[in-house]
This record gives sequence, structure tokens and C-alpha cells, in this order.
Amino acid sequence: MLNQVKESRSRCGEFCVPDGHLNNKELIERRVEQVPTKSQAALRLVLSYLYLVDGPTNLSNPKYRDAEPYLKPYEIIP
Repeated sequence: MLNQVKESRSRCGEFCVPDGHLNNKELIERRVEQVPTKSQAALRLVLSYLYLVDGPTNLSNPKYRDAEPYLKPYEIIP
């Protein structure tokens, strides 16, 4: 059991959402501004879907694919 906890904690840095990301519209906009203009709308949509309580409730595959290169490992939806 202890080994499972240690493994889970070691993987958390790669797959856990950091504090402060939920409902943080400023963070989303900062991230969006850092990507090429053609991908900004897609990234804004995906990050809003992931982090905003009142964000979109579904994603289209093309929009997600456009944003995926700019997502962090814990944001990838398998």
C-alpha cells in the first residue's frame, strides 16, 4: 500500500491539476496569448471546458486537435 501511495505522489506532478487553475480566467487568457493566433480560439475553448465551472459542456474533435499541442500532460483527454 505504501508503495502505491509513493507511486501516486510521484506521478502527481505529471498528472495533477495545480491549485489555482479552476475558474481562473486570467490564467486561461495568459496561456491563450502565448500560442499562434490561429490556435487561440481552440485553446480558449478547451481550457474553458477543463477549468471553468460555467464553461462549455462539450468539445468538437477538430477544436480539441487544434489545441492539443499546447496542452500540458494533465490536460490531455484520452
